[in-house]
Amino acid sequence: MFPLTLLRKAENRAMLVELKNGETYNGHLQSCDTWMNLQLREVTLTSRVSEATNQVQHIHALIHSLSSLLSLPSYLSSLSAL
Repeated sequence: MFPLTLLRKAENRAMLVELKNGETYNGHLQSCDTWMNLQLREVTLTSRVSEATNQVQHIHALIHSLSSLLSLPSYLSSLSAL
């Protein structure tokens, strides 16, 4: 399965996004465009420098700044049936 297909099927599911600068965004994937830029809602931002967290309503993450993406194991196991 292709990465864009996986991301589109993960819409409205919880996702952890780590940026190249070390910050992490934990929220729900709202949408993904054809360049795999992500829009997340109800996001908890954790800084790389401190363990302080901030609540953000909505973010737009560009693909060139992403380091890794994580989703729930139950979502990934449901894809094996496809």
